[in-house]
Amino acid sequence: MGDNIGSREVGSWNLTDARGRKVPAGAYLVKGTIKTNDGKSEKISLILGIH
Repeated sequence: MGDNIGSREVGSWNLTDARGRKVPAGAYLVKGTIKTNDGKSEKISLILGIH
């Protein structure tokens, strides 16, 4: 229970392709833009591993 103190969900992913099929296991580069508390935008990227 103490592990989630101060954390919150910042995004979610639909792990299916355009036809609704689950994506295969592997590593994916995810790129996006987030808005900061002061209203500015920041580009982000991360590597997401799917098992």
